[in-house]
Amino acid sequence: TPPVYLLFILGGIILAGFGAVRALIRSAFWNSLEQKTDALLLGLALLPVLTVIVLHATLYNGWRHLHFIYPALVYLAVLGFDRAYRCYPRIAAGTLAAGLVVTAVTMVRMHPLQQVYFNELAGDDLLQRYDMDYWGAGYREAFLQLAAMIPEGEKRSVHCLNWPCEDNLYALPPEAKRKLVLQDAWHLSDYIATNYAFPTEKVAVAEGTEYFTDPVVELRPEGQLVIGIYKVVQ
Repeated sequence: TPPVYLLFILGGIILAGFGAVRALIRSAFWNSLEQKTDALLLGLALLPVLTVIVLHATLYNGWRHLHFIYPALVYLAVLGFDRAYRCYPRIAAGTLAAGLVVTAVTMVRMHPLQQVYFNELAGDDLLQRYDMDYWGAGYREAFLQLAAMIPEGEKRSVHCLNWPCEDNLYALPPEAKRKLVLQDAWHLSDYIATNYAFPTEKVAVAEGTEYFTDPVVELRPEGQLVIGIYKVVQ
């Protein structure tokens, strides 16, 4: 989530939180629809996350099990922006506009892999700590780049390490599909393609071992490695 949006979300959390506390102190918690809505959306945004943290709940393959809280976060962001705009209209509007412009420019720069965006707070070396292109949407772009390197009339075999890779290979445009064929046995293939879905792959690519010694195509939106195709060295 872009930092400017996080700033307004934090503002909304603070406003809704203080509003709920004041209402409880005054024993007037249900006096208005606005009050009820703020409290409801605040609870929907925070309580599931706090429950996971307190109970040490297992979330398989990341936080996507909690994506249902995002509408509540959007509401809190609007709440935070609304209060900031009432108090400092020019500053609030300028901050939001700058955030939208930066986000749009970043999406264009990262295209067609803008879905793997991480903000500055995520730090560096993201591949070792996160599932980057988990669903393998970037395989298509990687295969198109690989196909462009292969002379017309020639074919190369590719070994895929997961099913999103295979799906993208089968769905290539005809001119690219003519140059690439799927090979089940990795030692018989010309290339291996991966989105680093397994921890062992992340370690191997960081160390440059196993089949990661000879990269042919590596997609690095914003400098972060998400998809790779490597030449099989016999």
